[in-house]
Amino acid sequence: MLKLKINGITVEAEKDMTILQAAEKVGIYIPTLCYHPDRSTFGGCRVCMVDADGRIVTACRAPVKDGMI
Repeated sequence: MLKLKINGITVEAEKDMTILQAAEKVGIYIPTLCYHPDRSTFGGCRVCMVDADGRIVTACRAPVKDGMI
């Protein structure tokens, strides 16, 4: 399990999770438009953009990293 912080909340996530999945796990809402859990993601709509360690990424595609903020 990896530990990261989302909006100041410590989240434990599995290494194959995305930021969006980790956020949903603890009830943090990140808006999406093109994401569907049963389909592959491509991040084309850019609605789920988040700041991850100072970089703007799509939460539906960006993998979690240990210590990520």
